[in-house]
Amino acid sequence: MPNIQLTNISKKYGNKEVLSEINATIRNGECYAIIGSNGKGKSTLLKILAGVIPPSKGQITYDNLILHKNRKKIARDLGYVPETPSLYNECTVQENLELFKKLSTNKDKLSDDKIQEWLKLLQVNSELKTKVATLSKGMQYKISFIRSLINNPKVLLLDEPNANIDNDTLLQLKKELIQLKASGLTIIIVTHQLNFLTGLADRIAFLQNSLKTEITANEFFKLNKRDRKSTRLNSSHANIS
Repeated sequence: MPNIQLTNISKKYGNKEVLSEINATIRNGECYAIIGSNGKGKSTLLKILAGVIPPSKGQITYDNLILHKNRKKIARDLGYVPETPSLYNECTVQENLELFKKLSTNKDKLSDDKIQEWLKLLQVNSELKTKVATLSKGMQYKISFIRSLINNPKVLLLDEPNANIDNDTLLQLKKELIQLKASGLTIIIVTHQLNFLTGLADRIAFLQNSLKTEITANEFFKLNKRDRKSTRLNSSHANIS
């Protein structure tokens, strides 16, 4: 699935405009990160990209297919992990994964062996017989992440993976995402943790209800270094005087 095109995407809830005239192109095989303040539309934009909610205005195309006209077809190539996992709480971890695999219509969906690999990697394999409702938010996010991979997606949408996962697992997840991207997966990620984007993101977009700017990750981290250095120098001068 090549480029994803966002054209004049806007979203209103009543009189409140959450997103305004978003235009962007997300390239095949890149990691596109969306950052910005709380309440400025990041998660809403991810939900629109996933086809969970419609925009009030504008359209999204995946490889020239209009999302709202081809939602089922496009959904087969999408993996979406919301910040608050959407799982069957009264079912066990195993039952959740078995159900989602059964519902998947993809011929190339993950094998049971591959799912087991992910369970071990993210340290979920010991909880297979546990009901989801009794697990921590971090564990639920891991299960939701594995579920999103069952379709063997071409595009992965991640909302705040750092919010609930412990640092060790987060580092492991980042390594795996880098490998998945190298294999051709397109990743769109919303996060507050800029360190998580180092070595993973190709471009970073600043969203404040509208798309304020969009730069490469290298440019962003160079600016960040320069700003931190400038702050240290100014503090030093202030102490001397």
